[in-house]
Amino acid sequence: MKTNPEESIHPTVKESGNYMPKDSPIEPLMVTGGGLTKREYFAACALQGIMADPTINDISGHKLAEHAVRLADALIVALNKEQG
Repeated sequence: MKTNPEESIHPTVKESGNYMPKDSPIEPLMVTGGGLTKREYFAACALQGIMADPTINDISGHKLAEHAVRLADALIVALNKEQG
């Protein structure tokens, strides 16, 4: 399964309703708007891990943020590689 970096980490799912039979051909509607994207979430997690290192004290916040985004992008690429 591929991951879309612009997809929300918490998509809102609207059910078709309890009145629909279980074998109904109508699929639930998934709305992906709002909240953090997967790319933003991965970058935030990477930055959190980087900041946990007590030796990080002379690197600018801007450079740390750029590195976290590069790590997030690398994770997305790795997740989207074909598994063989």
